Amino acid sequence: MTDFFRRTFKYAGALAYLGEAAAHVWVLCTPNELKDLKWWADAYFLILGGYATIGLLIYPTQVKFRGCRWCVVYWITTLWTLGSVLLHAYILFIARSHEILKIFPNWYSWIGLAYCLFFTWYLATLKLLRREE
Repeated sequence: MTDFFRRTFKYAGALAYLGEAAAHVWVLCTPNELKDLKWWADAYFLILGGYATIGLLIYPTQVKFRGCRWCVVYWITTLWTLGSVLLHAYILFIARSHEILKIFPNWYSWIGLAYCLFFTWYLATLKLLRREE
């Protein structure tokens, strides 16, 4: 089971951010329609992003970094994913509303789309050391 988890957590994170990117595109196409945002979108990120966050927190010593800068990128990705998971959990279980997202202007979705695509690429191409390394 742990080998399966070790091989899949990064792809779950990439899929979570791909879905998040789709949500940002939806916001750009339908501004001011947060009330129509589906709850399953939050659950989707919470499940896949939570799975990825656990892996990112468990395996940092097994990541094959391509230099010091990429170590920083790894921890930014980890913390951003953790923050996003907590935000989606707050929306689903505490606020039960997307009202908190109104603090972000609509143009922020351009930035959100950019970082979601970057995190998707980064997580999908993340390399782990082989077990014996």
